Amino acid sequence: NALLELYSIETRLERARASVAQLDAEKARLQRESASTRTRLRLTRRVIAVTRRTIGARARALYESGDINDPLAIMLGATSIDDAVTQLESIRQIATQQNTILRQARQAQAQLLQLKAELAGRESSLERLRSTALANAHSLEAAR
Repeated sequence: NALLELYSIETRLERARASVAQLDAEKARLQRESASTRTRLRLTRRVIAVTRRTIGARARALYESGDINDPLAIMLGATSIDDAVTQLESIRQIATQQNTILRQARQAQAQLLQLKAELAGRESSLERLRSTALANAHSLEAAR
């Protein structure tokens, strides 16, 4: 009976050690994923900052240029209706593109922040599991 119990403990001990090794590998993978997420988050924040500066510079240029970007001035100063429509459409497209880029960057930032929080939660949960597995392995070693 003692020999069978010893074999049982050895088997459980090996499983516990394998579990700890697997949890360590998962922790390393999560840490790499967290580092990648932090890098992507920094890049997204830079995109947002650059986009804001670009929008600000364009708004300032529109203000300083006065009549050039005023829809009424464009209509009155255009050589044809087609020219006026083209200029107005160009202004609208530029503004739309910048707003789209900014909205997408903000969405990406929100998703990355959520992913970062999820990874932190998974990492702490994994650490608790690892501590439990280590305690179990130590207990089995003591029992052996």
